[in-house]
Amino acid sequence: MRVSILRRLLICPALLVLFALPSSAERPRDGSTVDDQDAIAIRGIFDFQLPKIIRPESLRFTLNPQFGDFVHKDYVRIRTGMRYAFSKHFEASAEAVPYFDNFGGGGQRGVGLAEYRLGAKYAWHHLLQPYVTTALGATASIPAPGAPEDLSIGTTRFTPYLAFSRDFKELHGLGAFLNLGYEIFDSDPAPGRIARYRPSRDNLIVTPGVVLHRAPWHYTLATSLRTTALEGEGREYFSVQPSVSFEVPSRWMPRVPGRLVVGAGYEAIFFQGDTKHRVTSRLRWDFDWAKTARDLGNNVLESMPWRNGRHAEQP
Repeated sequence: MRVSILRRLLICPALLVLFALPSSAERPRDGSTVDDQDAIAIRGIFDFQLPKIIRPESLRFTLNPQFGDFVHKDYVRIRTGMRYAFSKHFEASAEAVPYFDNFGGGGQRGVGLAEYRLGAKYAWHHLLQPYVTTALGATASIPAPGAPEDLSIGTTRFTPYLAFSRDFKELHGLGAFLNLGYEIFDSDPAPGRIARYRPSRDNLIVTPGVVLHRAPWHYTLATSLRTTALEGEGREYFSVQPSVSFEVPSRWMPRVPGRLVVGAGYEAIFFQGDTKHRVTSRLRWDFDWAKTARDLGNNVLESMPWRNGRHAEQP
């Protein structure tokens, strides 16, 4: 039975009540950090925006291979991205999606690029503080010319958004978020380029959810409504998405700089009287350029003989 937009949007006021509840001002500020938010924001599992930005003047690189392509596609993609924070208020990001032929698949194009993605986020520190963190931003996904059809929808998507999050200090690691966005298509995608369970027209996106940080484990539960009502089409896509991510301890990978995050998620999508079930898993490698250089330098110094008490061997 199809549930109306009005009933589904009732989720948002319920979440806003949680945002409005007072928080203990006497407690120290021990809420989630940007690294906590990054640990759950894994592309393909948790695709929604969160408001916190990385440390000012830091440059972070990310690799996000899509291992499921080995099984399901003729090509394998490795999302490669970078983020830079110009200040404590503003960061920009860029991402490219290289691909290569899947061994044993039917790919015929060797190596290439499937998509580009550009983004910017402004952290609005003075709005709704001290309890709610707020940001506004936008992303643009641009198909690369000549990309294989099964790796690109063939049109540019632009998505402005507002993101809110609230840490409940007294509940130690529990938080809530609300993401409001509007996805705009540059042109109508060709038939079959977008799955039936995703909208192929401009659509409003409303996503409330809760998170629980128990480092190195992080848990999320999000509900998302996408509707093309403002375009006159009136189709709705409602989904429920629990997910979990795990930050691999550095002691498990002493020779690998940066941070590895492993995530898995389930999504149930209700659309046009039908239901789609999706299970995904991802691995993401993050590393900060300056921190990685420092760590490698320290490792080299620590390996020198004179750093281990053997002064006679010092040149």
